[in-house]
Amino acid sequence: MNDKDNGFGANKYNPFPSNDTAVPFQKNIPFYKLIADNALSFPGKTAVSDNADKLTYTELNNRINQFTRFLKDSNVLPGDRIAVAVERSVEMLIA
Repeated sequence: MNDKDNGFGANKYNPFPSNDTAVPFQKNIPFYKLIADNALSFPGKTAVSDNADKLTYTELNNRINQFTRFLKDSNVLPGDRIAVAVERSVEMLIA
């Protein structure tokens, strides 16, 4: 594939143009903070969905906070490494 559009919008930089959903964001802000900010700005909007589940920004933020509390209650400290094994799903984002 070359640099030019192949007639379907695809090129070597973007082979799947129908999935062109990139938006700019500040890269120095942690993921959980981006979600928390969006939960305040767009509480009822869908944040993430898969075949089995759909969560709003508020629901996603609450699930992230719940998982964070679980880790803290389990004496996991900042910088500790933990293994997480989940299928590709909403839970993968939460972890």
